[in-house]
Amino acid sequence: MDARDTIGLKGATFWAYHGATQGQRETGQRFVVDVEAETDTTQMAQTDDLKSGANVTFLYQCVKKVVAGEQHATLQRIAQRIADEAFVDKRITEIRVTVKKPFVPLGGIIDYSFVTIVRRNS
Repeated sequence: MDARDTIGLKGATFWAYHGATQGQRETGQRFVVDVEAETDTTQMAQTDDLKSGANVTFLYQCVKKVVAGEQHATLQRIAQRIADEAFVDKRITEIRVTVKKPFVPLGGIIDYSFVTIVRRNS
């Protein structure tokens, strides 16, 4: 049987220095990330061994590495880099990454801007 399980994170929040303008990259702002990764968790469910499958600690480290440790102009690039990092674990077959930017200078009031990407591990 081919399991289609999902592990994920909601609301991983970081102060980071991404943006299209120099001011955004210097001052920084809050970024919020949601990740859902498709992986077979059968072995982990049967053995209760964290090392037997992809896990949320690994996903969090991928998000933190990209959001807190790199600098990009677009939300699309941030999301793609998170997917790239997650796919190092070949047990992750598909990923959905949403990156939210709460404070966007668009001239009006919004909760946040965001991008969501869905990628398959090749």
